[in-house]
Amino acid sequence: NGLNLDFSRSNIQLFNFLRKRDVSMQIGVSDKEGIMESFMFDPSSGTNTLERKYADGWSKNFNKKYKINRINCKKLTNILDECNVRKNFEYLNIDVETHDFKVLKGLDFSVYKPKLITCEIIVDQKKLWDKTNTDYYSSLAVSYTHLRAHETLMNLVCRLLLEKTCPPPPRPPPPLAPAP
Repeated sequence: NGLNLDFSRSNIQLFNFLRKRDVSMQIGVSDKEGIMESFMFDPSSGTNTLERKYADGWSKNFNKKYKINRINCKKLTNILDECNVRKNFEYLNIDVETHDFKVLKGLDFSVYKPKLITCEIIVDQKKLWDKTNTDYYSSLAVSYTHLRAHETLMNLVCRLLLEKTCPPPPRPPPPLAPAP
């Protein structure tokens, strides 16, 4: 069972059809609560976003205007609280078109400890891995990946790309040569 969050009504309808055991909620997720602007190209577009700069870029690339809607947003912690999600759940996938870091900022990692987190786009990765940012990552191992998933009625297609965001662990020294 899972929890699907999306500000698009048509995406929630699709989740309800395809993922009947999940809870699906029409809501925006961010680091702040309240009414925010959303930028929608089409009801189920994968480029709908809460980030104007991102929407402006796609608008220019598509030569297509977006529609601005005002939507209710909540912090992820508060949504998980309301849905009685286990504190140590397995997997958190965030794919919100350059708004991913703001979603992470809305999660209280002292309360919720997902074992694996995947994010599609973190615009400024330095913020994510800043050693002084102990509010979020003092006791949590985060695996940063790009995950692109496209669900259709027929299948699920995923492309997973691992990125280096931390230096690799040190290699062990080479073995000593045998004495002559």
